[in-house]
Amino acid sequence: MSRWDPEGLLALGAPADEYGPEADSFAALLGQGVTITPEVVRQVWERWFGPGSTFVRSSSPAALADFAGALDQAAAEAQV
Repeated sequence: MSRWDPEGLLALGAPADEYGPEADSFAALLGQGVTITPEVVRQVWERWFGPGSTFVRSSSPAALADFAGALDQAAAEAQV
């Protein structure tokens, strides 16, 4: 998730593992067979960053869908 830097924190100098807890949350959901959808992205993100999250607040539904799809794709590639 660091390559997307959804909250812009890495650009501000946050540590490289800034999105580790969020990645762990997505990985746990994927391990349970949950498909990552825009709503799942919103739920996980708001859990960690609150409802005022820059990413959730400023992203269009299409951008959240793209992010969800990229996470699902990365998970599928990791299983190969």
